[in-house]
Amino acid sequence: MTQENDKEVKLPEYIVRFGTLTVNTQTRVAIVSGTRVDLTQTERRVITFLAERAGVFVSQGSILAAAYPEGPLPDIGSVKVH
Repeated sequence: MTQENDKEVKLPEYIVRFGTLTVNTQTRVAIVSGTRVDLTQTERRVITFLAERAGVFVSQGSILAAAYPEGPLPDIGSVKVH
């Protein structure tokens, strides 16, 4: 949700917002501080997964599972790259 003129506005489910980051999971576009960033499908999955769980501990394995739902999962070290 966001506030607009002291009135809460519910964002569509495909819009994920955290701080200055807004991700449209349908178009795979992220906006960071007003600047558009095109995302790969894997980047979108990772950012969406993390943004939806802001403030909650998530394991590297769960990040990999979210990034590569079709499997097989790459080496755990690839989480550090993305």
